[in-house]
Amino acid sequence: MKQAKQKTRFGTVLLVFGASVLLILFGVFPLVRGIVKGSAELENIQTQLQKAAQEENDAREFQRFKARHGKDVADLERLFIHSVVPIEFIEFLENAGEQAGMSLSIAPGTGQQQEDLWPSAAFLVSGRGSYVQLTTMLRLLENAPYLIEVRDARIQKESTGVLSFSLTVKAFTR
Repeated sequence: MKQAKQKTRFGTVLLVFGASVLLILFGVFPLVRGIVKGSAELENIQTQLQKAAQEENDAREFQRFKARHGKDVADLERLFIHSVVPIEFIEFLENAGEQAGMSLSIAPGTGQQQEDLWPSAAFLVSGRGSYVQLTTMLRLLENAPYLIEVRDARIQKESTGVLSFSLTVKAFTR
């Protein structure tokens, strides 16, 4: 009888232990796994909400900045030429040539160079005139309402005393 009681006790303990293991394996672990997964999703959503709130705050700050400095931003934008249709810039070059008293030939130059950090367009400007006309033209380019850089200036004096020149003018684009 003692053995039968011990067997039933052992069987009961084994049954309780087995039921506990099954409960842990099929009840608690999935529950914990679900909680961990849910908390990770919650963290992800919280991070996205923080980013959205920061972007909204940045947008408001930008609107305030734009309201305060809108004219300055517009002035800065005018420094850059249109990248596809640079008509205003070409008209500026033609007007500068007229003001200097010379006719110019304007041709698109090479595209953007590899070493350039910002987008730009190059124009080959060539013409003929006196020394005074050329310096007037260079002064007008120096005071241009655009962000430009004069590169590769070639000047030759002809036998008649007239100067022929060619300049590569690099203008930064928007």
